[in-house]
Amino acid sequence: MSSSDIPKKTTPVIDHLRFHRVHAHLAPTFGTDNFALKAEAFARFFGTPTFLGAQTLVVLVWVALNLTGVTHFDVYPFILLNLAFSLQSAYAAPLILLAQTRQAARDKAQAD
Repeated sequence: MSSSDIPKKTTPVIDHLRFHRVHAHLAPTFGTDNFALKAEAFARFFGTPTFLGAQTLVVLVWVALNLTGVTHFDVYPFILLNLAFSLQSAYAAPLILLAQTRQAARDKAQAD
């Protein structure tokens, strides 16, 4: 008898997550921890009229104070204001993406 005649012993593939897959839609994508919930609430606030109005008011006051000569902390090209907007967008973009991903996960779970 040669070695090719001996049947090879195969081990069955065990799916260790088989019991968890049916409940996978119940777990939120980023969890329900405090940071994720606060980040989502903050990202939702970016689209409100309150935020847009407040930001417009701050920018108008900022520009008016610097153009009229009341203060000179950020003169005409408004470099500091530009940096403030850049910082805001650097934090806003990931938070908005987080909120969209969480909303997509909720929509998928609701559709299932």
